[in-house]
Amino acid sequence: MTAAVTSADRDSLAPAPGRPTPPTGPTFGEVEQLTHAVRELFMQAKARHRQAAQQTDQGRLTVLFTLEKAGPMRPSTLAKEIHLDLSTVSRHLRQLEDEGMIAKTTDAGDKRALQVELTAAGSTLVRQYMKERVEQVQAALGRWTAQDVTLLTDLLHRFVGDIEGSF
Repeated sequence: MTAAVTSADRDSLAPAPGRPTPPTGPTFGEVEQLTHAVRELFMQAKARHRQAAQQTDQGRLTVLFTLEKAGPMRPSTLAKEIHLDLSTVSRHLRQLEDEGMIAKTTDAGDKRALQVELTAAGSTLVRQYMKERVEQVQAALGRWTAQDVTLLTDLLHRFVGDIEGSF
């Protein structure tokens, strides 16, 4: 038995005027192009990271940036946060303390434990480094509109959230 499809049936399947067509997912080829673009971005970042490591100790900068973002914490928590072993983090902390970039304080919750936090000098260094980085990216995006930058920012946040835990 075959059912005849009337024009009324076809009309009920079509999107109503003014109603957007439901989105379809990206094609394999579109995702493949995105993957290549993201890989190229990471390769550029890795090259810049290697270059920066020749000029400064990148591990110490990572410690400073993490403390600036997250605030005071125990060295063991810091080591977990930046995915380094505690002995490496301890070495960085000793050097940063000697340079006046961090200070050790007693943990208010456990008087036997220590926390590390940025000093004013450490915070100034991080802010200056970030200012220079933002100025470099701003120069690279000189031909972009503000709307393009905002859209890219929103989409990257969405992308990171959507792929988090996928791998």
